[in-house]
Amino acid sequence: MWFIFTLITSFSLSVNGQQPLAWESGPEFNTFSIVAIDPNTGESGVVVTSRVPCVGNAVTWVRPGV
Repeated sequence: MWFIFTLITSFSLSVNGQQPLAWESGPEFNTFSIVAIDPNTGESGVVVTSRVPCVGNAVTWVRPGV
């Protein structure tokens, strides 16, 4: 019984003693994306909007017909 108490106590102390993860500093992007597929024609479309004017450099994109 003493062993279990020691094990639980030491584990809880090690978990509480960890430092929180630091947020990486970098550009802040808030994007809103819409993805749609027309089941009748099979056509798809994607729209991305953001407060950043050149959002195309920071979001994932695909090339059609590949």
